[in-house]
Parts: sequence; C-alpha cells; structure tokens
Amino acid sequence: MYRRNLFYIIHQILLQILQLILQNEPVSSDVNLSNLSKSTDGFSGSDLHELCRNASVYRVRDYMRNVHDGEASSSVNVMNDSEDEFHDALRPITMDDLVTSVNKMKESKMHCGSLPLPRIDLD
Repeated sequence: MYRRNLFYIIHQILLQILQLILQNEPVSSDVNLSNLSKSTDGFSGSDLHELCRNASVYRVRDYMRNVHDGEASSSVNVMNDSEDEFHDALRPITMDDLVTSVNKMKESKMHCGSLPLPRIDLD
C-alpha cells in the first residue's frame, strides 16, 4: 500500500511540474499530461523542463520548414487554409512532440546511465 501511495504522489508531483512548465505555452487539446507524467518516471524537474523545451523546438522547426517551403513555392501558392492552419504562426505543442521528446531523453538517459533500466525477473 505504501508503494502505491508513493507512486501516486510522485506522478502527481510530476504532473504539477509539467503543468507549471507549460502554463504559458500554447498546448494542443490532444495533450494528456497525466499520461505523460506516468512515462517520465525517474525524471527530475530539470529533465521535465528540458523535455518541454525540446517539444517546443520541434514546433519551431516545423514552422521554419513551412516558411522555407513557402518561399520556395510562393509562385505556385496552391495551399488550402485547412492544410496550413498554422502556416503564419507557430502551432501549439502536440502530444507527438512531447512523446518524441520523452523517447529521445529516455534513450539519452539510458546511455549515460542516469535512468535505471527496468528490472527483469529471469525465473
């Protein structure tokens, strides 16, 4: 029972940290911070801040790619409004951005040994 309560408390703290970090950022409606907090076990507050920063960078990269592609095809200009809803502005951070960032950070943390590997029972 103690372990379950501790697990619950840790994930509530991670959830609150994520909410605090993302409170002033545009976040898509598909983002589920509760599920995200469950996948960040072993992350520090600094790790969560870096995770959100990386997710934000993904949307900036997409914007720059769209602007660059827009300049290259400005003479054609056959874009629909539905296809390029966020063509002139940064899109919100999506769950895909956050999950990609979590996966990359987990991979990095495992390589440097700061994230424990899951325990596997061999019996």
